[in-house]
Amino acid sequence: MSTVYPGSEIGVNTQTANYTIQRGDAGNLINMNLATPNTVTVPPDTEVGFENNVQIVVAQYGAGQTEIVAGSGVTLRSKDGNLKIASQYSAATLVKIGANEWYLFGDLAA
Repeated sequence: MSTVYPGSEIGVNTQTANYTIQRGDAGNLINMNLATPNTVTVPPDTEVGFENNVQIVVAQYGAGQTEIVAGSGVTLRSKDGNLKIASQYSAATLVKIGANEWYLFGDLAA
């Protein structure tokens, strides 16, 4: 028997087109289900004012490679500057660390 801890469930937002992160994605999973290359854009604070330490998971469900794109004035900090999810069924996590500044880590490729 598995135990479910209150507040441990996350919402899943499945997308079938390029997508810009919205306020409701905070703490949840964006599931990109496309057969062709696609993008998830991280908008600037002026468009969506996320609090620091917000976490958003992005998964590549479809065969089309998902790339995380910085909106105007946004800085994404990732190992070796990699911004693409490596393969189907892989994922990456965004964590907001400052004004218009995010960490991106996970199974990433160039």
